[in-house]
Amino acid sequence: MTSRDWTKDAACKGAPIEIFFLERGCSKHDSQPARQLCRNCDVQPQCLDYALSEPESSVRGIWGGTTGKERRAMRRQIRAIKSGGLKPGQRISVIDLIATDKN
Repeated sequence: MTSRDWTKDAACKGAPIEIFFLERGCSKHDSQPARQLCRNCDVQPQCLDYALSEPESSVRGIWGGTTGKERRAMRRQIRAIKSGGLKPGQRISVIDLIATDKN
């Protein structure tokens, strides 16, 4: 089980929950209030790591500054990197994944 102690330091703590759960088809502009909180958050990497490690069905909305669609793309990248031959014990950090994102 993943520890979520980092949530006590999250910038979104106490923010209106509706800014993180947009209706399907909303633009990136609509998600800017949530993304701005995430950009300025000290625990954004932990939040994104949590969102990527949990089943997609249990992590909806904006997490770690990303939408579900963006996280699906990241998961595909992770699977592609892993299938390309990670060395035993080698790990991919969320920061490395973000830094190599081509979008």
